Amino acid sequence: MNFNFYVTLNFREGIGKYGTGYEHSNGVLVLTKSIPTGNPIDFILTVIDTINIPFIFSIDFAGFFRKSSQKSTIKFEFPSPNSTLSIKENQHFYVNSTEKREWLYNFFENSNLNEIKLSWQSSHDDVGLFSASGLHADKIITCIIYVEPISVKVDHLLKCLEY
Repeated sequence: MNFNFYVTLNFREGIGKYGTGYEHSNGVLVLTKSIPTGNPIDFILTVIDTINIPFIFSIDFAGFFRKSSQKSTIKFEFPSPNSTLSIKENQHFYVNSTEKREWLYNFFENSNLNEIKLSWQSSHDDVGLFSASGLHADKIITCIIYVEPISVKVDHLLKCLEY
């Protein structure tokens, strides 16, 4: 028996800022973007290209994991700052030079959706052991990028991004 589900989703997108009240922290800018096509690469490239100050970059996704053998077995996976993608074996990538910014841009520009999904699964496998369950990354629906300015407060970064 086949079931077809038609769901209308109201996606939330936005910019949040955290930690700006602490003297030791510049705060974190959290960019959330719905990805109806399932491919977040263009959004990621736009963010990297837009921010032109030194920052710490990390990224995660929300979406569905599916079991290959049982198409009806799915799991929604939430993003978390503890399960962000590893870039150069680090969950947080320091973008403190033009060369590192270009490297990060090229890293995502040269990645394809399957590589992104495998990285997503790997990062969440470290905390959830999905491989053992037979679940694999199937559909990305939201991209979450964490940007922590190195040299200025988040409030300053937000003012720079205003049009």
